[in-house]
Amino acid sequence: MLIPDDTTKFKTLETIIRYGKQPNSPTLLYHYLRLGEQQAKTKSEFAERQMYLGMFNTLMNTICDTCVAYHWRNLCLDHVYKPLFLIERLIKTQADQRQVKQLYRELKTLSHYFL
Repeated sequence: MLIPDDTTKFKTLETIIRYGKQPNSPTLLYHYLRLGEQQAKTKSEFAERQMYLGMFNTLMNTICDTCVAYHWRNLCLDHVYKPLFLIERLIKTQADQRQVKQLYRELKTLSHYFL
């Protein structure tokens, strides 16, 4: 039997999270965030940032998807700040700062519209 590596597990979890395939299993979201952070820390700073942005976008896309269970979208909203805080930690330039501010504006606007 083939045991999936962490990258495969992460991508599988990402799909489950994004489409709310198991909306009554919040531990999957917690595991996704934890595994993503662990993987990101093993990468270059640029790749780490990209990974956190990908996690943020996955959660935002889930929050905005009205085909996904409402309570799952709310759970994603409760946790979307985790990758955002990790991105903030990597700010080095004013451009980085502007991007983070834009992500916060996007979050504020879209979360009020969709939830």
